Amino acid sequence: MKKNKRSLIYCTNEYPGDLYSEKVFVDSELSALRRHFDRVILVPCENVPRTMGYESRLPDGVVADWSLADNPVVHSRVRKLLYIFHPFVLRSLCMMVGEARTPAQWAKGLFQALNTVTIKRVIKKITRRRSLTPSDTVLYSLWFHNSAAALALLAREEGWHMSTRAHTSDIYDHQMLFRSRRVRSRLLHSIDHVFPISAAGLNYFRHRFPEHASRFHLAPLGSTRLYAPASGQPPCDGPLELLTVARLDPIKRLDMIMDVLTEVARTNPAKPLRWTIIGDGECMEALETKAAAITVPNFKVKFEGALPNAEIQRRLSTRSPHWFIMMSYSEGIPISMGEAMSYAIPVISTDVGSISELATPDCAILFDRDITIADCARLLSPRIFDPGLRATMSARALANWQSRFNSAEISQQTATAIAAP
Repeated sequence: MKKNKRSLIYCTNEYPGDLYSEKVFVDSELSALRRHFDRVILVPCENVPRTMGYESRLPDGVVADWSLADNPVVHSRVRKLLYIFHPFVLRSLCMMVGEARTPAQWAKGLFQALNTVTIKRVIKKITRRRSLTPSDTVLYSLWFHNSAAALALLAREEGWHMSTRAHTSDIYDHQMLFRSRRVRSRLLHSIDHVFPISAAGLNYFRHRFPEHASRFHLAPLGSTRLYAPASGQPPCDGPLELLTVARLDPIKRLDMIMDVLTEVARTNPAKPLRWTIIGDGECMEALETKAAAITVPNFKVKFEGALPNAEIQRRLSTRSPHWFIMMSYSEGIPISMGEAMSYAIPVISTDVGSISELATPDCAILFDRDITIADCARLLSPRIFDPGLRATMSARALANWQSRFNSAEISQQTATAIAAP
């Protein structure tokens, strides 16, 4: 039972702009957060298109503040240099001695510090304009990067409570050109909780920052299932149906999936395959061109574009595909994969990031990231057409989702920790 009016400032990268993947992340948490906070203020960092209308459909008590995304200083390297003599920036440069070893690394560390200061100044203005204080408001970031650092700096200066999630590149320092361990450790003193989404990320943090081990807590993003799964297995009398739900980005390697499935179809001419892609992005045109050039008659590719999550889940519940497929070069734990598993759909994927924490070998066909197209197709062919294997993996996929990725319980636990005084 809420006793006092409380607010949450929730920094995202782009949402409620048109970044669909962030929408899925944030939407799964909002209902749990609203049980603890009367008002949630979404603060996106990037000024992106808003054509999808996500902001107009935010739940009651959730609003967007675009002050940070629209701020010209935040998005100008030249203007940020006005703060080069800020005490935090100078202190950060001193702490980088012995860590930064090249001019590029020094420049990266400098602008990380400048980003922290400029973002912090905007967030501080938001709190003043909305009459928010540390006694009635908590700070939270979806990503453990510049916005989280800015919130931590504000918390350090004024006594706010602050938490952040952490995913992939915002966890692992080796995935960045440079990020100072000393600067991060100092900021962690002002962060109540860091929620890595994977066990691998949790272990990395605890090893890298043992002095802050108690601040790190595993919290998979999870997914919310909107409908009951279809009863029984997908019919086997038509094409073998495969589905990908993803941002059409080079890192997702959808061109590789297309090549693999083309080869599988070529070597199994009597077995029709149909691959449906839901999502959009920079690779759409190239993928459509590539699909149009396929000459194997028993393989068809269908592009659905971006669809609302409710529509995707409705389709999964009414006519589920035989397999969910991803071949990404790098991943955390994809929400779309968890959603597919919640409808008892087994997985085909590269074993990258923390995917195997969710899609274990008993419910997924996993490949090494560097497998060749020919080897992948050869190993895949005898397995994806096996109805007995699919049935076994389908049951295990649903069980894994229920025990590891059901956001209802995960989100409530995380929200309770964030809201705790």
